[in-house]
Amino acid sequence: MNSTKICNVINSISNEVWKELELAIEANESIEETYLTHLFWKRIYESRYIETIVTKKAGNKREENKTGADLEWWIIDKKDNVGLSLRIQAKKIDRNGKAYPQLKHRVSGKLQMDLLLDEATQDGMIPIYFFYNYFKDGNQGQGLEFAFAHKIRDAYQNDSKNYTKRKSIENYLLPVASLFCPSFNREKFVSLFGEASNIEELDNYFKRVFPAYIEEMQIQRKQKIKMRTFLRNKKGYVEIHNLTKPQYQQSSSILSFIKNIYFKRKLWHTYFSHINIVAYPENSPDVDAIIITLLD
Repeated sequence: MNSTKICNVINSISNEVWKELELAIEANESIEETYLTHLFWKRIYESRYIETIVTKKAGNKREENKTGADLEWWIIDKKDNVGLSLRIQAKKIDRNGKAYPQLKHRVSGKLQMDLLLDEATQDGMIPIYFFYNYFKDGNQGQGLEFAFAHKIRDAYQNDSKNYTKRKSIENYLLPVASLFCPSFNREKFVSLFGEASNIEELDNYFKRVFPAYIEEMQIQRKQKIKMRTFLRNKKGYVEIHNLTKPQYQQSSSILSFIKNIYFKRKLWHTYFSHINIVAYPENSPDVDAIIITLLD
């Protein structure tokens, strides 16, 4: 995979987030964090340049996630089959472009931040925050930023009254695109995580064995690709191709011909579309969506 292309895709998402928030403010409309999170993973799986598998928990409404995270993102290098796993909680800047008030959010009386950190540590994953931004004197490259959750907790412990303000945490923020531009360096990223968290033993964060739900997602996608190949090369192609033969058209009315074309192409579309989206596996962690990005 061309690292320049994934860098461009993430930058494009950052630009889009920035514009969405800008337009919402100008139109005096509200925009939900969940919408922007959906936009993020949708743009990832839609891109032809990023080999990605996505699964989403059913339903639009949800109870509070027990992991304290919205997303789980696996970034796996296909060359050595080693990956990193990120647990991500997303927060949107307020309309004034000054603060992230939802950093104070609690789940059953516990700070969501602590829940995110505790659950990620227990599962050997790297907890981070995504920040969706628009503010005056900023730029589109700041539309999508991240920070290690440990640094946000440091800000809370240093100043529990003002830690939600952007100026209190801006030194910890980095563009998400910086993970991939000019290329993804997992050793550097894990080293930065170690500095942020004061965790010295970092080898466990390089995943060489994947949980069953990650394996299942990859198997599901392989099965979809296999079906797609079969339909393209054999049965599906033959059936649709036959609809255009003169003898078929002669034996059918124009209306019947059109209906059959529509039906067959609809069936074709059902098999071929959204090849990167798979069913939500059982025993998955309690997050809204899981993303696997496979790097060459």
